[in-house]
Amino acid sequence: MRDDFSKPTIAKLAARAGHLCSNPECRKPTIGPAAGHEGFIIVGVAGHITAASLGGPRFDPTLSHEQRRHQSNGIWVCEVCGKLIDSDVNHFTVELLRGWKNTAEARAFRSISTAAFGSQPGLDELFPLGEPSAELLASTGFPRDVGADIP
Repeated sequence: MRDDFSKPTIAKLAARAGHLCSNPECRKPTIGPAAGHEGFIIVGVAGHITAASLGGPRFDPTLSHEQRRHQSNGIWVCEVCGKLIDSDVNHFTVELLRGWKNTAEARAFRSISTAAFGSQPGLDELFPLGEPSAELLASTGFPRDVGADIP
């Protein structure tokens, strides 16, 4: 029996990665408009860090069914990277995938928490931080360079 992710868990994984592939060498957008109609296309997948079933890539027999289905055991990637990580388990280890996930979520947070204040690299020069924005930034408690150490 497979311990698949629920639809809400899949949506959470995609959102927490900013709908970008979590592979730091890919970062491909995984959602966009459909060309032929008003809908959209999703080219991302919620991958299991440790397999959903016995015999799968990186299976961990110590996890419960609930733990295998939990968002902490998932990573959001594009379809190509999803195939890669399940085809080469010696290279794409649990530790590597957890690192990708943590970095992707930190980047997504940095993107939403700093872009509005003009502190993304290059934006300070285009849009200098004025007094009202500086006051707003100070009121949040976030340092101006939050997440700057994330590659």
